[in-house]
Amino acid sequence: MEYIVTGDEMKEYDNNTTMHHGKTALELMENAANALVAQIMQRCPVNRVLIVCGIGNNGGDGLALARLLHDENIIVDICITGDISKSTESFKVQLSRMEGLQVRFITKEELLDSSLDTYSVIVDAIFGVGLSREINGEYIHIIEKCNSFQGYKLSVDIPSGICANTGKVMGCAFRADCTITFAFGKLGLYLFPGAAYAGEIIVTDIGITEQAFEGNPPHIFSYSNNPIEYLPIRIPDGNKGSFGKVLVIAGFETMAGAAILCSRSVLQMGAGMVKVICAPENRGILQSAVPEVLYGEISGLKESVEWADVVIIGPGLGKSEEVHIILGTVLKECELPMVIDADALNMISDNKPLQELLRTYGGSKVLTPHIGELSRMAQKSIKDVKENLFNVAKNIAKEYHCIVVGKDARTFVTEGDSLSYLNITGNNGMATAGSGDVLAGMIGALVGQGVNAFKAACTGVYLHGLAGDYARDIYTEYGVTASRLIENIRLFDRI
Repeated sequence: MEYIVTGDEMKEYDNNTTMHHGKTALELMENAANALVAQIMQRCPVNRVLIVCGIGNNGGDGLALARLLHDENIIVDICITGDISKSTESFKVQLSRMEGLQVRFITKEELLDSSLDTYSVIVDAIFGVGLSREINGEYIHIIEKCNSFQGYKLSVDIPSGICANTGKVMGCAFRADCTITFAFGKLGLYLFPGAAYAGEIIVTDIGITEQAFEGNPPHIFSYSNNPIEYLPIRIPDGNKGSFGKVLVIAGFETMAGAAILCSRSVLQMGAGMVKVICAPENRGILQSAVPEVLYGEISGLKESVEWADVVIIGPGLGKSEEVHIILGTVLKECELPMVIDADALNMISDNKPLQELLRTYGGSKVLTPHIGELSRMAQKSIKDVKENLFNVAKNIAKEYHCIVVGKDARTFVTEGDSLSYLNITGNNGMATAGSGDVLAGMIGALVGQGVNAFKAACTGVYLHGLAGDYARDIYTEYGVTASRLIENIRLFDRI
């Protein structure tokens, strides 16, 4: 597990480190500069570097970097933006340490008028995580000039112009090939559009540790370790009943494919048994495509629920009166863990009695809405939801006492006010029909194998994204399909 912090949290942990844990601001700055040198030297041929500095601590990091690169016999030019008389104390100390060094300072006008082709690397050290206002004036021209550079572009901590809390572009932003960020990943680096400006993200240790939380840890975490670590342990003497019995209610009307994809992914994630209740006319298609599944009659819903360890309901369900009754019956009479997806969410959004049944449902429940479904549940516009994604999802989680998996370019998992998960695997090739059906199946399979519902949601999202990344590596983003996601679920030992 890795923590992801907001800009405000990072400032708090930085201050706590200098106040309570024996580090000075200048020590942390030197550590940051050393980390930057190490990463730059690994990533590209370096002969001449331009470092564009602001007048805050981010700029101070840039000045310290310039000094260390100079010590490595690399030609360094520096351009300072802003009014030096208003600079931070650490910046002034770093500037004083440059005296006597053969480092060229160029003016903003020289930067704007000159060709950048003589440089192998441009380093952006203008604004850090404290940026809270729109960029304007000369800064826009400077950043746009740097963005026109065809060589390697690197940002210090966060690309200038990206909000560390939201990923929003504050007027304009530096577009980096790589961002070297310190201590913990910043939320704005992973949320779009910030993620598109950050390039490769490298988190480096500079001496700010979890001790700096002082009882106030970050609210967001992510996974990046070997995925095998997150899979449930399979007991050696188990049988098919030991590994979870999953009931899938899906594939009504003309949507047999949703039931097929969902049940296939359940099996591929290691569940022992799967039973599917779908429209009678889809039974032949289903059992031909997935011969391993059991088929459940609608009339035997109660017996199927009693058989199961977990219920997945919603993929390709449609909105007929029949499925409306099925959903209401399950919410009223079942107490199993439940994964609620797609059409089931849409029916709940349109129906107050179903909303009340969901609110009072006794079992653990995982809701998996995409942005449109989240919008309908929250009764807010898609624009409003996109601008306030985490809070909207947290409010729904609190209202319905559930876990919400908010599916977007960066999918996240929340159960209200406690720790939330942000997923950083996956790619745009996964924006394809059936991808959500696969995810619902993966989460349900993990719950069926005894994984706590919140952890199952986080793990399912993480592994779903990894399967998408493996599929992209084989087929490119253009060739990722839901079926290919399932093919790649069991390739997790490749890491």
